[in-house]
Amino acid sequence: MPDKNPIHGLGYSIGELAVKHGLIDAKDFEKAVKACADLKNSDKALPEYLMAQGLFSQQTCDKLVIVAKTRLTRHLDIKFGNIAIRKGHITPSIMKLALEEQAELFKNQKKYTLLGDILVEAGMLTPQQCDTILTEQNRNHFDDCTSPDSGSDSHHYDDFENSSKKNEAVSRGAGERPPPQPPLKNFAHSEIFKSGIKLIVQQDGNAAFLFKTPEFDRDVSIGKIKELLESRNILHGVVENKLIELFIESDIFYKKAFKIASGNAPEPSKNASIKYFFTQNRLKAGTIRKDGTIDFRERGDIPQVEKGTVLAIKKNAFEGKVGKNIFNDIVRVLPARDVRLKSGKGTRLSEDSLRVIATVSGHPKLARDGTIHVYGSFVVQGDVDYETGNIDYHGDVIIKGCIQNGFTVKGNNIKAEEMDGGIVIADKNVTIGQGINESRISAGGSLSAKFIQNSTINCLGNAAIEKELVESSIECSGTCTIKGVVIYSQIAAKMGVYARQIGMQKAPPCTIRVGIDTFAEKDEEAIEHTLEREKIKEKEFKEAITEAQKKMEAAKAKILRISAIKEIHDEERMELLSNISTMDNSTGKNKENLEHMQEELKQLIKNGEEINQTISLCRNTISDMKKRIAETKQMIQKNHEVLTELLNERNNLLQWMKTNPGFAMIKVEGEVMAGTRVYGKHSEDTIKSSVKAVVIKEDQISRFSDENETGSWKMYLTKI
Repeated sequence: MPDKNPIHGLGYSIGELAVKHGLIDAKDFEKAVKACADLKNSDKALPEYLMAQGLFSQQTCDKLVIVAKTRLTRHLDIKFGNIAIRKGHITPSIMKLALEEQAELFKNQKKYTLLGDILVEAGMLTPQQCDTILTEQNRNHFDDCTSPDSGSDSHHYDDFENSSKKNEAVSRGAGERPPPQPPLKNFAHSEIFKSGIKLIVQQDGNAAFLFKTPEFDRDVSIGKIKELLESRNILHGVVENKLIELFIESDIFYKKAFKIASGNAPEPSKNASIKYFFTQNRLKAGTIRKDGTIDFRERGDIPQVEKGTVLAIKKNAFEGKVGKNIFNDIVRVLPARDVRLKSGKGTRLSEDSLRVIATVSGHPKLARDGTIHVYGSFVVQGDVDYETGNIDYHGDVIIKGCIQNGFTVKGNNIKAEEMDGGIVIADKNVTIGQGINESRISAGGSLSAKFIQNSTINCLGNAAIEKELVESSIECSGTCTIKGVVIYSQIAAKMGVYARQIGMQKAPPCTIRVGIDTFAEKDEEAIEHTLEREKIKEKEFKEAITEAQKKMEAAKAKILRISAIKEIHDEERMELLSNISTMDNSTGKNKENLEHMQEELKQLIKNGEEINQTISLCRNTISDMKKRIAETKQMIQKNHEVLTELLNERNNLLQWMKTNPGFAMIKVEGEVMAGTRVYGKHSEDTIKSSVKAVVIKEDQISRFSDENETGSWKMYLTKI
């Protein structure tokens, strides 16, 4: 289950029940929660998503809905019973019996009966007491009735009555006259007859209600009431005579509405709808930093889906059914509207054309015409700026504009038209159509660009620049090729450097490193730093053990010294006790001596307690030092394991560097300017003057000179 659940309510309860009863796997449920978390009506979308994935059927979902609702209502009913007990209406034993009867009714009749109704029926609660508790719980009969079999016909009052009872006083005595009738909200007609009966007709003509006024004639007949209804053209859906008789006899309808007639409400048409299971607009205003400020460059994560994910489901249109009101009039309904589910690139329609399923892993997108696509690459049509925010995508990223200053793009293969102060972190290759200016790039593959200026480049593959490299730094594990001029830059290329010209006369010199794996060197350096740090820790652990052993030995020595003092002390105390016990205190002098000896004994007892306390503290010190030594030895053992692992890692790295040597090759078609520094595997060179068509091969890296112009320049190579 997710640690932080973003979905609450009935839908989540349905999912929990499905997991509990083994209908779905917990991982599938967690995936569904994540998929629906950012959607509107996410709680409703959750079971729809589970059905769309084929994890359970509509029939199973309907059963889970009943169980979930029943559990919720059962929980509310238990609270209802506890309130009734607290108010002194019933006892705990009566509540227990009522709950047992409720369970039995549900088992036999497959119908959930409210606890309040059971208690009222049994005479344990009055209707007024029941309504008071329901009002306190903010419940009504129809909301609590969870079983499909429990319809509104089981009561003779509807939502009108339930809303009105919340407004009346609940502390009224049984013998008082009924309160004023409820307001006529949503009712079109209200009339009081001479018999003291008030008729209220619902605005849509789908129901009529009767109330008893204080002037109600108890001798009114069933036939008379029916005549009143017919006189008002109420002809359809009138209740049976025995229910009308119940209205005449019962006092409850002085303040409760009695539904005398019900129409057949039309079933409205339902338009076809589409539920999407991906975020259609990821962009937020920004992200709040830890210090409370807003980072406007972070505008939300890019949604991604896996192959086979259900992206959307369609609910077919439902044509409604005509109804009939209490005046016997036909009530018509509007026809339903259909919508089309459209599948585009990277998606497919299911066989029933009710679901869109991803055929590739990638970025889902809803087009303006409603077509759903999944693109393997994330495409930005313009610049990466405040409009798009930073890009972090687990796939290829294509940017048809510029990566602007301060914005970061992360992905696999990354393509952009140009970079101006941006940052790129790519797992694979980086391709920049134009230039890179004042930017940083880290690539797990190769890099290519038209030109690079004032930038830092790190790549594990080759680096290729069509034009010039200016005031920049490049480190690569492959070859570095510059078809133009290298100006005041640093290049480190394991497999060699190829350039048209290195350096310019008025520019500061360049530095070239070839045949050396700078990334491996950095890894080795990091390992060495870690080894040094772990060795310092080991030394500190050993010093801590030595210090603890010294404290422990000092405590043991102190115990020996104090124990000797304790023996003398105990002997003095025993001797003093013996003298006190044999002394005759009948004379005044002996009495004075006895008091002196007793004072001396008190002091000896106090000293003895201090000695025992000191010995106890020393023993605690010994115990603490033993524990500290044991814990430190365990830390030393773990430190040894870390050191062993680091040494193995360093040896493996050195072995890999040995078996994967670089190629110390520098090939320049034009000039190499004076002052250029060249570093090889075993050399450090400074070119003293301009040279044309220089080719430095690995076997020449130790020492060579220009054969055509002997003495014009020399390269002095020394081992690094």
